[in-house]
Amino acid sequence: MKTINIQEKLTKFSEHWHPHQIAVVNDMQVLLAKVTGEFVWHVHDEEDELFQVIKGKLYIQFEDRTETLKEGEMLVGIRDEKKFDSVDALKNAMKQDEAFSKQYIKDNYA
Repeated sequence: MKTINIQEKLTKFSEHWHPHQIAVVNDMQVLLAKVTGEFVWHVHDEEDELFQVIKGKLYIQFEDRTETLKEGEMLVGIRDEKKFDSVDALKNAMKQDEAFSKQYIKDNYA
């Protein structure tokens, strides 16, 4: 086991909406991303997601509600729930996403 300093990892990149792998747990990657503005409506058919806000606020709009995550809070997004992600300023969110992980590994390590 190795300690991971999330604040240190955040200093290593500046682009938004581009997750970076910081760990692997079983078959899942733990991804760290900086986000700002809005992301597109999307659905994950075969996987769940976990969002944790490190700084700022993250708004995740589902078809029937909007969830607001503040610093130190997390949310598990269940598969098949259509969502739209947005933030009110530069934010840092940690995302764990199996489908993205598989594609990321395929694109970067295959």
